[in-house]
Amino acid sequence: MTTEAKIQLTSTELGTLWMEYISLSGRIRFYDSFKDKTIDKEAQYILTTVGTEMRNIQNEIVSIFNNQKVVIPIGFTEQDIVKEAPPLFDDLFNIMFLR
Repeated sequence: MTTEAKIQLTSTELGTLWMEYISLSGRIRFYDSFKDKTIDKEAQYILTTVGTEMRNIQNEIVSIFNNQKVVIPIGFTEQDIVKEAPPLFDDLFNIMFLR
C-alpha cells in the first residue's frame, strides 16, 4: 500500500507562477485584440491558436493554485482593452510580436 505525499510549492515557485499568470493574462488580451483587428485569415488562425494554447496554460496554473490553496491573482481582463480603438500596426507586426 502506497501513500502519496502532497508536496507544497516553495514561495519562489509560487511567485514565478503568479508572475506568469499575470503575464499570460496580458498577452492573451494583446493577441485577442490583434486577432480582432487582423484582416489576413492565416494570421487570424495563428493568433487564435496561440491564444487557445495560452488559455490552456493559464488554466493549468489556476488548477495548481487551487490544488495548493493559493489565491488566484487578478490579471488583465476584457475591461482593460478598448475594442473600438483602431489598430496601430499591420498584420505582419501582429505575427512578428509572437516571436
